[in-house]
Amino acid sequence: MIHKVAFSFADGKTVFFDVRSGEILLDAALRSGVNIPLDCREGVCGTCQGRCESGSYTQDYVDEEALSPDDLAVRKILSCQTRVQSDASFYFAFDSSLCGAGGKRVLTGQVSGIRQVSETTAILDLDAGAHAGRLDFCRGSTPA
Repeated sequence: MIHKVAFSFADGKTVFFDVRSGEILLDAALRSGVNIPLDCREGVCGTCQGRCESGSYTQDYVDEEALSPDDLAVRKILSCQTRVQSDASFYFAFDSSLCGAGGKRVLTGQVSGIRQVSETTAILDLDAGAHAGRLDFCRGSTPA
């Protein structure tokens, strides 16, 4: 099974990637070119710390020096010890430029329609048919 994951950073950038069933979150991020800062990979330093904003996960080992019980209660995680159980989103309190995640992927398309659905909301239809690959988006999920 593959889960969709979003990493959001303090500079407002968000990246999306897939995590394989049973895979460590940090390993999936590194495989996808997102080089989260790390020191130990053993759950004791806290360098790869983030917070789960939505989704289900387990953690293999977390030393109390890295994350306190209060930290765990507010869904803080160590990416080197986290295994996602569903689509999920995570927040990291550092800029994406620290982990090579600041790059942009630009696709071109043509606006094929605009529908005003409320006073403050419109639906924009885009034709990205010229894009050779499959467009992939991360679904939102709710905390378990």
